[in-house]
Amino acid sequence: MFTDMIVAVGSPAECQAAKAAGFKTMSPAWHADNGIVTAPSPFFCDIVCVSGRWEGSLEALAKGLMEECGRFYARGLFLDFTLPAASWDALSSLFPKELRLFAPYQETMSARAKNIFWVSALPAAGEGFGEAVLRLPEGEAVYLPLIRRKTKITRGGPAEACPLSGEELAKVIQEKKPGIYRSSGQMADYFTLSSDGQTYFYLFDSKETLEEKLSLLQRRGIRTVFVLWDGLAPLLKEA
Repeated sequence: MFTDMIVAVGSPAECQAAKAAGFKTMSPAWHADNGIVTAPSPFFCDIVCVSGRWEGSLEALAKGLMEECGRFYARGLFLDFTLPAASWDALSSLFPKELRLFAPYQETMSARAKNIFWVSALPAAGEGFGEAVLRLPEGEAVYLPLIRRKTKITRGGPAEACPLSGEELAKVIQEKKPGIYRSSGQMADYFTLSSDGQTYFYLFDSKETLEEKLSLLQRRGIRTVFVLWDGLAPLLKEA
């Protein structure tokens, strides 16, 4: 599907399934707190996610992370915490160039560490997807949330939305056989159903909408995309 898709997994079984499907994987978050790096998910992923608050020296942080990456043969790090702009430059220089570094994009940064791939988050819904892609920094990485949700439409009150599993959505489509339409603005599929005087709006990604989004990202120059396995896995089962 994509030249460099990194799938965030939550268990060894998900990691194995994602690797079997041909994707790179990212671990559940390790913790960097109070000068100590701990790995609560000791299984082998390509990218290690690290979050928390770091109060020790940057040298100690880099050393601890490289030791853990060596233990699990990781080839990259996703650094999910906040540092001053100057610290990103200093931290990135402490890692070998062959270890890929990612971090959430920060608009307030006054410096751009050259060795870090900044990851921008795309909207799940409620905003034109194409317009959001055009605002991305060209060539950076992105987090792509995959949509699968049901919204109860209430007259005179706020809409009530809840996420759906792939199995729940497939069951509704199989039993109700609704007419499915494409939202060009959100690049997602949708249908509506009425039951017991209530109207429900279903908005979801399909294999086709995912490929459409990835194609747009490639044309924008984006080469690395992060997705969640529980959002991607149901789409891989589609014919």
